[in-house]
Order: sequence, then structure tokens, then C-alpha cells
Amino acid sequence: MHNRSLLVALLGLTLAAGDPRLVMFSWAKVPGATGYQLQVAREPSFAAPVLDETVQTTRYNWRTPDAADYYWRVRALEPGGRAGAWSRVEVNHDRPPPPPEPPALLQPKDGARITIAADSAAIDLVFTAGTPVAPLTLEVAHDAGFAQLVHTTRGSDTRVRVQLPDTGTYHWRVRREAAGAAPAVSSPARRLLVVLGAPA
Repeated sequence: MHNRSLLVALLGLTLAAGDPRLVMFSWAKVPGATGYQLQVAREPSFAAPVLDETVQTTRYNWRTPDAADYYWRVRALEPGGRAGAWSRVEVNHDRPPPPPEPPALLQPKDGARITIAADSAAIDLVFTAGTPVAPLTLEVAHDAGFAQLVHTTRGSDTRVRVQLPDTGTYHWRVRREAAGAAPAVSSPARRLLVVLGAPA
């Protein structure tokens, strides 16, 4: 019969910063215990643990082999090797991070015709930042290949007022810089036509 006085209270687990596969288990110290047995399994019955480790401390770091739900439990060991009762079972919902999303252009719409007054060629370009969060670069060019840039803005704003040099056709896009494992990525480009006249 297990010694209930050696019952372990689990404190929880955390994920290491920058490493979603590194799990840090921790539990409360049990007076009189000489060690602890930690088990991790893919099912709550623990019929086939993927980790069965005896440690002297009240924490343990483990790198999960893949994205899945993992169940874990701990029990204290007393002198002579006799084990206490298992703790309650906890589950670690381990899922891969969502795929990164590129910025999305919102306004103006692709192919928009924008009428401006003679003394103002300023337009607002609106877009989303995408994920993960990273610095953004807005580019506006005369050509679809973006070799003839007329405006570049770097920052985190998702609404930018752009002063265009004249009327004509322009192309614009937004690039999210690299963030961690997510590479730099650009939105699809849009085209707009700026004409002179009386704004509606």
C-alpha cells in the first residue's frame, strides 16, 4: 500500500522561452522523500511511458519528441526505495505553433482609382501586420518589379500616409521582416491609379 503522506503536489509546467519543445516540470518538495519518480506518457493509463525518470530535485527539463498531448505524474520515494502514491495526472497540450501569416493589404483595393486635388498627392495605405509580430517595410513603386521605388517606410504602423510625387500608376506591398524561425515574407502587391481632379 502506498504511503499517502508522501503524496506529491504538482506545481505545473512551463515552456522554455524560444524553445516550444523544451518542457520544464516542477512539483512541491515532500518532507522525508529521498527522490522522485517522474513519468510522462501519451495516454492517461501510463501503460507505456515515454519518460520514466528518477531524480533528486523537484524539477525536470524534458524535450518533447513531437507535437502531441502528454500526460505526466510524479511520486515521492522514501528511504529504502518504497514509493509514495502517484500525484494527480496533468496533461500538457503540446501543439505546434500556428504557421506565420504574411501582411495583408486592406485599403485601397487592388486596381483602385484615386482622385487627388492639385495641391495634395497624399494617400492612406492600410494593411495588417501578419504574424509573428516583426518590423514592417512598406514599399511604393512606379513599376511592378519595385525597381523604381518612390516611397519606403519601416516601422510597426499599419496605416501609413504616403506623399506621392505625381499622378500615375503605382504598385505597393508590405514586407514583414524575419522573426525567430519565421522568414521574411511580403504581401502580394497591389496596383492603384492616381489621377488629378476634384475628390468626390
